[in-house]
Amino acid sequence: MLAEHGVYMREICEKCGKILGPIRFIRYREPGEWCSRLCRDGVEAAERHSTTRKGGRPRKYRNDREPRIAERQQHAIRQKNYRERRRVTENPLVTDSFHVSTEAENRPSAIPIAGERT
Repeated sequence: MLAEHGVYMREICEKCGKILGPIRFIRYREPGEWCSRLCRDGVEAAERHSTTRKGGRPRKYRNDREPRIAERQQHAIRQKNYRERRRVTENPLVTDSFHVSTEAENRPSAIPIAGERT
């Protein structure tokens, strides 16, 4: 095999006879090497293992819509905290509270103007 294919072969699968590369399936303290879990354990055990084992990191969101919903909620919380820190109750760009009314011009000022007596 080495001269013909350039592959150095030392072991083969006990069941199907495939050449084993760096990946092989064994049993602890038992002789034998197999090419796959299917060859080693059989169909039933291989199916049971694939259905019970969930590999990798769990998903944070179940679908594409959930990340957008979470971002909106997080943004609302950030905005609420910002406004509480700044003691802002309303958005001044939306309300008319920043306009100067005529009533404010007619009210006497709290600070006396120089030269006036109170």
